[in-house]
Order: sequence, then structure tokens, then C-alpha cells
Amino acid sequence: MNAPDLQFASLQQAAEWYSVLHSGDTTPQERLRWQAWLAEREEHRQAWAHIENASRRFSGLTGEQHREVAGQALRNSQSEWRRKRRTLTRLLVLGAAGGAIWKFTSIPEAVLALRADYRTGVGEIRKIELPDGTHAWLNTATALNLDFSPSTRFVHLLAGEALFETAKDATRPFVVATGQGRMRALGTRFTVRRFDTRTLLCVYDGAVEIRPDAGGGPLTVHAGHQAEFTHATAGPLQPVDRAREAWSSGVLLANDIPLAEFAGELARYRRVHLDVAPAVSGLRVMGAYPANDMDKSIDLLADALSLRVRRILPWWITLEPR
Repeated sequence: MNAPDLQFASLQQAAEWYSVLHSGDTTPQERLRWQAWLAEREEHRQAWAHIENASRRFSGLTGEQHREVAGQALRNSQSEWRRKRRTLTRLLVLGAAGGAIWKFTSIPEAVLALRADYRTGVGEIRKIELPDGTHAWLNTATALNLDFSPSTRFVHLLAGEALFETAKDATRPFVVATGQGRMRALGTRFTVRRFDTRTLLCVYDGAVEIRPDAGGGPLTVHAGHQAEFTHATAGPLQPVDRAREAWSSGVLLANDIPLAEFAGELARYRRVHLDVAPAVSGLRVMGAYPANDMDKSIDLLADALSLRVRRILPWWITLEPR
């Protein structure tokens, strides 16, 4: 069961119990009360399992254990990469390289991202210049590969979000691919954000043509508009959201959106679980917030919306009514 399927109260209780049990001075009575709480309901056990899994993601491993696990993961990924590379070579020989490489999704995305030509860490925003003179901004936790040739400028967005200002090139189209399809820029400024099963394209200057992998479309998105597409379909067109461009300047814009939605955006910039109580999740957020200073952003939200901020664990923050 995923976190959204669990009751907010159960998750909060599980986080509080986790904090107590890992404080270093847990009493036998507290441990007995935790065991009674755990046995009380199946949902409590599911919430506890979720907290334990989350703690491993956010806290990570340390010391010798970390080195051993990391080393084994690297050895496994290198072996897998060599096997996949041989398969890709055979595809090239068979003449299937016209799109097979970018549809070849069985390699774990984490391994691809680690080997990416350009990447950013959580909370990092980076500006780069591509070999053709195109300027690109990489948002938090973003990875991309380049495949520039005499006939094509090809960018594969493996994860995250990027803003592109394409350089003019009369002979080589500029193409960005995600797991759902390809976008061909027609001399433009645009952002691409990759989700698990969809891609969001926002165009600020010029135009971009979308071609989903399964053959839907094409759909041309002109300046001032945006569109999502999946493996099979693209559209509809909508007015562009300027917030999808502002992050390149280190600013998160909120234009009358629910607090829960904005909290999800803010949490992308730090390894933290940012939770919102149901009673305040629908409050509307307006304004500009610093992407590189979550504590300041949270304080601004708390003042503007009369919120209480609870830091149950170093990596678990909850926004509640005062």
C-alpha cells in the first residue's frame, strides 16, 4: 500500500514512534506501548513498514555496510550494462537503431542516470552549454544524454526536468526524447519534465512538435502553450504555466495552487518527506519561494497560511493547522 492510501493519522503516529524508538533512550514501557499500537490495526503495521522503508531511502547506509552494498550494486550494474550494450550493438547491426536505442527501457533508469552525460543532484540547478551552442538548465535530480551527429542533435532526458534555449542550425534538427516520445524543436525556448508515464512540454518561444512513441499525433505546441503526452496520445493544449520556467532562476512560483501540490514541488529540492495534513491540503498558495532554501520557504508558507510546522524526524516534516 502506498503512502497516499494510508490514513494521515497512522503515518504521523508511525513517524512519531520511529522517532521515539531511535532516540537512543527508549524505555521498556515505551517499547511495549509501541508493540500494542502496532498490533492494534493492520493499517498501523502498513504505516510502520512505510516509515521504515522511507527511513532507509532518506537516511541511507553508512560505513562499511554502505561501501559493501554500493560496491556490489556497481558490479551488478556494470555486468548488466555490458550485456545490454552487446544487445544494442546487435540492434545497430540489424539496422534497427532508428529508434530502438531510445525505446530500449529495460536498463534500470538509475544506472542510466548515473552514467548520464549531464546530471544534477537533489536540490541542484545547473546551467550548461551543449556542443552546438544550445543553452540548457537542469532542474533538481535531472539526467540527460547527448547523441549529436552530422544529421541530428539528439537529447535523451532520462529523469527530471530541463529548460532548453536552442541554437540555430539549419541542417540538424534538435530533438528531445523521453520514455513516452520525441519532441522536435522549431527554433525555440521550452521546458520538458519527465514523469513515470507522461511528459509535460511547455513552450515559451517558437514551437515544438510532439510525436508519441506509439504513433499518436503529431501535435505542434506554439509559444504560450503547454501539453502533456503519453506513449500513445498527446494534448490537449493549455495556457503555459510560467512556474515551469521560473525554477531556472532558483524560484518556485505558486499561482493559486493547492498547498498539497506546492508541497510536492518543494519536496523535490531536498531529500525529505514533506507531509500536509488533510485539513490544510486544499489551502491556496500564491507567491514566489526560494528553491534552494526549503526552511525559508516553509516558514513563508507557515506565516502566510497560519500553519504549524512539525519536524518529527530530520527527514519528516509535517504542515498542520495552528
